[in-house]
Amino acid sequence: NYFNDPIWQTAYGEQICDIQTTNTLDAHKGRVEERTYQVSNNPDLLGDLNWPGLTHAWKCVRKTTEKKTGKTSCQIAYGIARLLDEQTNSSDQLAKILRGHWQIENNSHRKRDTVWNEDKSTIRTKSGPQVMSALTNLVIGIFHRGSVKSFPSANRRFRARPKELFAFLGLYRQQELAF
Repeated sequence: NYFNDPIWQTAYGEQICDIQTTNTLDAHKGRVEERTYQVSNNPDLLGDLNWPGLTHAWKCVRKTTEKKTGKTSCQIAYGIARLLDEQTNSSDQLAKILRGHWQIENNSHRKRDTVWNEDKSTIRTKSGPQVMSALTNLVIGIFHRGSVKSFPSANRRFRARPKELFAFLGLYRQQELAF
């Protein structure tokens, strides 16, 4: 744990290297999440890690409290990053990058699970799961490119009316479609 390492502290426990800290607080879906991000671009620390191109090391402490039960859990994540100076120079910016990554990841998984029931799939052998994932990616890409606003309704509509699907794909002429 580099952030609590004694070499970063004086005999009195004071930090001797630059560690930037940002705290965030979010409340949603019946829980409160408190995050503390610590970021360092200290050359001594990064040199010890011996990773080519490494520019930052970070730590994120996530404390989650369930509103109904008051139950609290704590997770600690450590990471390394290669970030350009224009990308980030502060813990605030790195916190935004990390939260943005998970927002994209969660949004993608939610579509896959709610629209195509990917988690309930019984295809588990050979290359079947990869093929199904590739087909799902293809459909998501086509829907995005076609500016589909509601994936579930488009999915249901095209299953019920294949001619509209072919028209949407430009393979069959039909009157104007509305989603």
